[in-house]
Amino acid sequence: MNLKNDGGPASNMIADATRAMSEAEWAKEVKAYARAHGWRVAHMRPVKLASGRWTTPMEGDEGFPDWVFARHGKVILAELKTMTGILSREQQLWLFAAAGYRWRPCDRGEMEKVLE
Repeated sequence: MNLKNDGGPASNMIADATRAMSEAEWAKEVKAYARAHGWRVAHMRPVKLASGRWTTPMEGDEGFPDWVFARHGKVILAELKTMTGILSREQQLWLFAAAGYRWRPCDRGEMEKVLE
């Protein structure tokens, strides 16, 4: 799907919809697409500590991608972000090391191609 904004009313509506999509909404769509195409899916969920700080319990290098997809011996690491979400330096290092993906709602076409 091409989400290029050519100035027409339909493309403006699509652009507005992807811009307004929350990370939770985007994640739900990606997870459903992956499962429909036979991928095993794992998601690392953050928790809020009593101090009010958010963390994702794990052991190892910080920044491990939130999403792991596996099928037929292939493993894909991905970080899902809103249109304005920013990768941390640690997330960037993981995605680079693993040839992983950062997908935003506007990257739907790439996500679908990779998880096809």
